Amino acid sequence: YQLVLSDGTLVYLNSMTKIRFPERFSEKCREVEVCGEAFFEVTRDEEKPFLIHTKDADVKVLGTSFNVKAFDMDEQLTVSVQTGKVQVDLPEAMMRLLPDEQFVMDKTKGEFQKRNEDARLSTVWIKGGLYFNRTPIRTVVNELVRMYNRTIEFAPGAEYDDYIYGEHDNKSLEAVLKSIQYSTDIKYRIENDKIVLYKN
Repeated sequence: YQLVLSDGTLVYLNSMTKIRFPERFSEKCREVEVCGEAFFEVTRDEEKPFLIHTKDADVKVLGTSFNVKAFDMDEQLTVSVQTGKVQVDLPEAMMRLLPDEQFVMDKTKGEFQKRNEDARLSTVWIKGGLYFNRTPIRTVVNELVRMYNRTIEFAPGAEYDDYIYGEHDNKSLEAVLKSIQYSTDIKYRIENDKIVLYKN
């Protein structure tokens, strides 16, 4: 879904994403709340910073384009900068990002890092693609559920702490599951209307 905010900022929303914003921004700042994934092309305004509030961090910009991925159920929060500068504010720290830099937070451990990442890869979802770079398997499954609207479960009795890498352009769910199977020891089976991931 695509929308234009009152200041002219363009926002692309991924599936199952919620955004809250005022009909008109205040005189001092522009604030929105996001739960999910959104790509912003923020209209520059030196007098009124643009603030995005997520459950785990706040993102502050003046005028830039960047991607925020902050689903409550995912293990990771990421902010990827395409143009301009972005500031990520956490309760105990602050980090500034430049183009092709990415902030990654492991929400289960409370650890975060900055890494170099081609920002175009973080927005392949806008054209229906998928991209994973050391993404926890449970976060990958959440993304597959959102994208393909299928029930996917983990079979009990195994540890699922694998990380997934790779890009998939408009592939079928089965093609993505097969690539996961080739790169890990996770297999899949279809049971009625759901997909079950398991290890031998």
